[in-house]
Amino acid sequence: MAMVSIKILQELNIQHGRIYFVLESEEESGSPHFNQHLQKFKPRVENLSAIINLDSTGGGYTNFWSVNSLRGCISAIVSISVLTQGMHSGHASGAVPSSFRILRELLDRLEN
Repeated sequence: MAMVSIKILQELNIQHGRIYFVLESEEESGSPHFNQHLQKFKPRVENLSAIINLDSTGGGYTNFWSVNSLRGCISAIVSISVLTQGMHSGHASGAVPSSFRILRELLDRLEN
């Protein structure tokens, strides 16, 4: 997203300042080495007029994930069981609740 934004600015001939990317891709929580990176590049980045932090999570490593906002971002593994054995839809339809409907009701209960 950041690269696309810069490309759009350039295509529209909109002036912008110098842009630095500091990419820290450490897996550990809290990014313990990020401060070391910032200290190393301090002479280049100490007079910035803006800092944009692009930090998010993705659902896996096999796809590219684009996040517009962290608000409402949730990750969960949910298992809903409604039967202990398979049943023909003619016998169970209506009597057995829809697992999708149960999940939808649970998601509807989430609050800001």
